[in-house]
Amino acid sequence: MNHPYATLYFVKDISATLSAGVWRWTGKQPTLRFRVPVRERLSFAADLSVPELSMQQTGPVTIKFAVNDIPLGTVRYDTPGAHHFQNPVPAAWLKLEGENIVSAEIDKLYRAADHTDLGFILVRAGFVE
Repeated sequence: MNHPYATLYFVKDISATLSAGVWRWTGKQPTLRFRVPVRERLSFAADLSVPELSMQQTGPVTIKFAVNDIPLGTVRYDTPGAHHFQNPVPAAWLKLEGENIVSAEIDKLYRAADHTDLGFILVRAGFVE
């Protein structure tokens, strides 16, 4: 999230503000766009965090990941803190020409003191071999 051009890949629900030099708050359905040089042997990976304060309010949360509108995986987080998500993406789901859209939808939002609705903290996201 701290790459100088990271915001060019944001579609929606990701804060333009970089916090602590490494992470950004998300909204309900953070969505990113990617181009991939190959389609084979790729996984989608994300490093994220569910803050203790938000989990005290929401309880456990479930996040559903999708690639090009195809469900990739669903994870329930029962404990706050840092988490890593990674799932292989079938080559047939990916486009070599054009953008690949990845979303992560959280089931419950945290209401901050300033009445802003927040999802989770996103540190890193992308395709890996």
